[in-house]
Amino acid sequence: MTGNMNWINNVVRPKIRSILRRETPENLWIKCPETGQLVFYKDVESNQFVIPSSNYHMRMGANLRLKVMFDGGEFEDIAVPEVQLDPLKFRDERRYADRLKDARIKTGLQDAVKLASAASRA
Repeated sequence: MTGNMNWINNVVRPKIRSILRRETPENLWIKCPETGQLVFYKDVESNQFVIPSSNYHMRMGANLRLKVMFDGGEFEDIAVPEVQLDPLKFRDERRYADRLKDARIKTGLQDAVKLASAASRA
C-alpha cells in the first residue's frame, strides 16, 4: 500500500501543483500587509500602488514612480556622478564593497538614487 502512496506523493501531486501554478500567475493578487486582504494586482497598479480598501501604500519602483510624476510619463535620466567604491573601508559582518556589489546585481541599478528631468518637448 505504501508503494501507491509514494507514487501519488511523488508523481501525481507535483504534476497537479505545476498545472495550478501555470494557470495562476503569482503576481495576479497582492496581499495587503496591513489587513491580509487579497487584492487584484491590476486594481492596485491602477491606484498607484495604494491598496484601495485599506489605503496602505505599497512600494513602487523608481522608474514607475517617475512615469507617474511626469506628464505623459516621459522623462530623461540625469547621470549620477561616480563615487569611490568604499572610501571609508567600512566593514561589519561583510565588506561594504561586497554589499554594494550584491545590491547592484539584485536591483540592476548602480545607485540608490535616481535623478530625472522632464523630457523636453519639441
